[in-house]
Amino acid sequence: MPTPIQSVVVAFELSADNGVTWKTVVCTSSFTVNVQTTSSTTDTQCGRIIGLGPTAASPTVQAVDELYPNNSQVSYQQCLLWQNANTLLKFRVQNPSSGSVGFGIYITSQCYITDTTLTDTTNDPIKFSVTLLGLGTVNTTPGT
Repeated sequence: MPTPIQSVVVAFELSADNGVTWKTVVCTSSFTVNVQTTSSTTDTQCGRIIGLGPTAASPTVQAVDELYPNNSQVSYQQCLLWQNANTLLKFRVQNPSSGSVGFGIYITSQCYITDTTLTDTTNDPIKFSVTLLGLGTVNTTPGT
């Protein structure tokens, strides 16, 4: 029987000091981490030639906003401040978030926030989403 990784033990975190301190996005409801390698193809008489460029991550996280986030949480307001200041961040997704860190999943990379969206729906809490654009190497080794 397979042992699935439960989403409740996987944290989406951001750091504004190059990974010295990490803060969890408050009340995360979902996230995606798209990792892509830039590529090109050229068809020749010798066959298809494939060129590979850098690999980068472009994560998106959705959350419910918190009026009083604690010191270890990131709210919509903080994300918007970072976006307006063009702050270079690091994102990290790992399982588990403590103990044998990165045993099942570990992804981190430098990034910038390129989109923040605030959503208000009647009879629902205020939600937000943040899109990040990865910069540089995608690290999969815990502690990097």
